[in-house]
Order: sequence, then C-alpha cells, then structure tokens
Amino acid sequence: MGFRSFLSWELNDPVKVLMFLLTFPVLSYLLAVGYLRLVSGVGMLQGSAPPSFSEGALLSSLTASWLLTYPSLVPGFWILLALFSAVVAVFTFRYERDRGYAFSIYSLPYSKGTIYLTKLLSVIVFSLLVSFIPLLGVLSMLNVDVPSVVVAVLTSRPFLNLFAFTFYFVFFVISVSVLFGVIFRDMFLSFLAAFFLTVVPYFSSLSVPPFSFLKGITNLQNGVSLLSTQYAVPGLVIPSALLLLSGIIFTRRDVL
Repeated sequence: MGFRSFLSWELNDPVKVLMFLLTFPVLSYLLAVGYLRLVSGVGMLQGSAPPSFSEGALLSSLTASWLLTYPSLVPGFWILLALFSAVVAVFTFRYERDRGYAFSIYSLPYSKGTIYLTKLLSVIVFSLLVSFIPLLGVLSMLNVDVPSVVVAVLTSRPFLNLFAFTFYFVFFVISVSVLFGVIFRDMFLSFLAAFFLTVVPYFSSLSVPPFSFLKGITNLQNGVSLLSTQYAVPGLVIPSALLLLSGIIFTRRDVL
C-alpha cells in the first residue's frame, strides 16, 4: 500500500503532469513535421508527388524500415526528449529539498529505498510515455487512411527495436540526471551538469550516448543487435550501475 500510494502521489504531481502535457504535443509536432518533410523530399528526388503508399508498397519491408528509421533523422525530437527527461529527473529528486519540505516527505512511513524507487519509477514512466505516445500517434495518424501500413509496421521486428533504442536513450539520460540530482545540492546545478553531459556532445558531433543510439535506429535494417556490446553496455549496464550508485547515495545521505 505504501509503495502504490507514494507512486500515485508522484505520478499526480501537478508540475510534472503539466510538463508532460506541454511537452508531448511539441514532440508529436516535431515528428510530424519531420515526417512530412522527408516524404516530400523523397517525392521530389523521385520527380513525383510524395509517395501515396499503395497497399503493395506499404507491405514491403523497405517502406516499413523507412517509416521506423525516420524518427532518428529528427534531431529536435531527441534533444527535447533528453531535456524533458533530465528536467523531470532533477525536479523529482531535488524539488522538495530545495523548497524545504523534504523533512515532511521523509517523516512519512516509507523507507528511503522505497522513496527512491518510487521517484525513479515515476521519472521512467513519464519519460517513456512522452516518447512512446508521439512515436505511436504520429505513425498511426499520418497513415490512418492506409491501415495496412500501420499494421505492417506495428507488427514488425524493427518496431520493437525502435522502442528498445528509445528506451536505451531515455534510460541513459535518466541515470545521469538522477545521479547529479542526488549528488549536487542545487536543482539548477544538477540540471546544468546533466545537460552538458547528455545534450551538449550532440552539438559537438561526438558519437557518445545517448545520441549514439540514433545510429542503431538508422541501422535497424542492417541486422544490428540490441544486445551487442556497442549498445547494451551504454544502454543498460552503465545506466543500471549509475542508478545503483544513486540509490546508495540517496539512502545514506541526510535529508538535505
């Protein structure tokens, strides 16, 4: 009862809900615009109108692969997603401390471990929802007139791979942001450190996580393995280690 009650409290936090409601429409817009621009560009290169996606073409593996890899070509989507995950993570682990009511939270009949796991789970839920809803929504809405495309894509192996790489992306950002959130005693400093470590390398053209996972999405059709060292270590092993370290720090430090 304690875990579920506290989780419900975290998931219904008005600030986090507001951030979610403001962010996912923007992410959906970025994906939709990127999709339409890419389709238009393909049509112009072929000297014809944008693809009509006839039933035969829709069922082809080439079309399905293209639909599932184009999100990686929309950098604005991933940059905003990284910023959202970082802000929500830092806010979740720093807000009550910075606002001075942490003692009220820790006086509740919950262990520090329960509080940490609940906060972490709420961050993961918000981050996955804000990424998966636009991916599903844009794909379905822009191809609603040809249901066979949606069915072919949603039932394909690359679709699951796309979601897996998206999870890697989000999981890495969350792990870094949570670690800074429990180490530093200032919300802005925590976010700034997370921003410089997760987002800034993209503008420096460095092939490092989390944006290196986008290469995995674009190479889905080349048989890339989700469990290869190149992706599983930075996507699962390193984030898990960082979150374990964060949990140890969180449970052993004082309330402030």
